[in-house]
Amino acid sequence: MTTYEEALALARRRPDSVDFSVFRLAFSRTDAYDPYGMEPFEEDEAIGDASQRSDWTEVLARASAALERCYVRVGPHLYAGAACRALGDAVGQEHHEQCAQGLLASIMASGDGRTPETAFVVVGVWEEYDLLNALGLQTIRQALVPLDERSVDHMTVVSGADSEPFDLYFDVTIPVRTTAGRIEGNA
Repeated sequence: MTTYEEALALARRRPDSVDFSVFRLAFSRTDAYDPYGMEPFEEDEAIGDASQRSDWTEVLARASAALERCYVRVGPHLYAGAACRALGDAVGQEHHEQCAQGLLASIMASGDGRTPETAFVVVGVWEEYDLLNALGLQTIRQALVPLDERSVDHMTVVSGADSEPFDLYFDVTIPVRTTAGRIEGNA
């Protein structure tokens, strides 16, 4: 079984050779894994603010700090890639873009998201929003749906102001079970 540290070392050297599904799952087995933590969203907001100001040095610093905590986040890779492009670092840009594309492809390969049975499998709530952002979708409703032994987020989304709402499904069994196990372990 590949450890997160092994996958991380490979991702930093050669992201084109990483199995991002294995990498994401390996992260979910670390002590740093916090599937429902709010820190990723707070980090993304600060990185986004720096991006709005075109402060690419700060964007890269904040994105790099976020990736030190969790290298399997799409958002910070996208921001780091944009910062590298703006700062003239083509190698860094390519690296972060490969990581972001690999992570998104891994999520999308886990299902088609069209039904609860074929839901996208995510290891953290941030992956739901990273995928929705990458696809240019906005959530208008969300509900947790039990499905046999699994838990599925049912999201109603739109692709623009004039689009018809449609449903997407995300299998959140890994984060739900991890959180429940931690609660039971502390009881």
